[in-house]
Amino acid sequence: MINDVAGKRNFFSELPDYFIEGILLRLPIEDAVRTSVLSSQWRYKWTTMPTLIFDEYCLKSTSPRLLTTMFLNIIYKILFQHRGPIKKFLLSALFIKSEYYVYEWFNLLFEHGVEDFTLKIHDGEHYDLRPSIFSCQQLKNLKIRLCIVRPPDSFCGFQNLRSLSIEECRIHENAFKSLITSCPHLERLEIINLKIMEVIIDVPTLKYFHVQGLFRNVNFPNAKSLTSLLIHSSLSPVIDKEDPVRQEPCRMKKILSCLPKIEKFQVMSNSMKFLSVGIIPKKLPMMLNHLRDISLAMNFQDPYEIEVALCLLRSSPNLEQLHFGVWVEKQKGITTKDVKKFWDKQDKLYCCFSKLRRIKMDQIFGVENEITIIKYILKYSPILEKMELVIRGRKWMKEHAKFEELMLQVELKFKCPEQQNGLIIKEVSKGDLISLCSA
Repeated sequence: MINDVAGKRNFFSELPDYFIEGILLRLPIEDAVRTSVLSSQWRYKWTTMPTLIFDEYCLKSTSPRLLTTMFLNIIYKILFQHRGPIKKFLLSALFIKSEYYVYEWFNLLFEHGVEDFTLKIHDGEHYDLRPSIFSCQQLKNLKIRLCIVRPPDSFCGFQNLRSLSIEECRIHENAFKSLITSCPHLERLEIINLKIMEVIIDVPTLKYFHVQGLFRNVNFPNAKSLTSLLIHSSLSPVIDKEDPVRQEPCRMKKILSCLPKIEKFQVMSNSMKFLSVGIIPKKLPMMLNHLRDISLAMNFQDPYEIEVALCLLRSSPNLEQLHFGVWVEKQKGITTKDVKKFWDKQDKLYCCFSKLRRIKMDQIFGVENEITIIKYILKYSPILEKMELVIRGRKWMKEHAKFEELMLQVELKFKCPEQQNGLIIKEVSKGDLISLCSA
């Protein structure tokens, strides 16, 4: 028995360092520190962990995501005893109660050469980000939420920063512009709910950009390397036909004409209304030859949104995947005759989706424009492989009989919400399409 116990102790003590590090990284920080009692060899192993994560799961004795003075004191002690480099540090808390401790461990943290730093405050007052962070030149990834960002006059940029995420922070427009333009290797940028009306992106190395909030314009004077763009505008402008803004250049044209390498384009919430402002061309002046994935949240009752979507599709000759998130808001003064006239006009403008293989439409209501655009895309998609329709009830399926012959050319997947069974996924083949439509 004694030999067995000794053997187990030797087993734990003789594990290679990389194996021990793997174990510690998979434990909450509180449990990782407790491994110091396993043996004398394990006593200080946790002090060389390169990743420190403090969130709602890390301290069992602390209220979830409540950053109390005790919690801050524990973080300070762990940082004070830490011996090796810290590559990644994450703090996610409901609010910061005592700034004194934070000031102390901020200095300790950046002495360890942190490369990946995340500070997410979920509620309460904004935290004044310490000036010491702006001298941390080894930073590669930076994520901050609910902070006050004021770079000092001596700030010369983050020379190694690759990824930057700023959410619900207070930062002046000029300070924001200076911050992103002084990062020569920045590739990924997220700005969420900042009070910046004119978003100007002058970052030639940028590859991914996500913008969300109450902004009026987005401009890309120099972002020619951008391959992925997500726009989520919280503004929902109500614009009449006679409004002077309709005579301005189309916003989508201004944005996408500056992005020759764009591969993925996502438009969320009411952002199609934002993009449809201005004179909408039939095609963009420059074809988006690299664009292969488009996702649009659309109101199919708004002809301007449909028109700007068709402009985008006609300008994307190599499109492979298309996703529509559907919502409906009735437009005043638009009759069935107007809808027919609109689509007759579009049908004369040949548009071939020669590379389109997959299309998905979420939450179809069954309005005429939805059915028409499905027919329109099917008509000009010679190699379409799969169409996924997420519909609201079986009543809408009766409309499918109108273009049954077109649908038989593709593999269809229907998701039908029902009261008892939730979502039912039905693979529709040529043999059972007729019975499904008549159900």
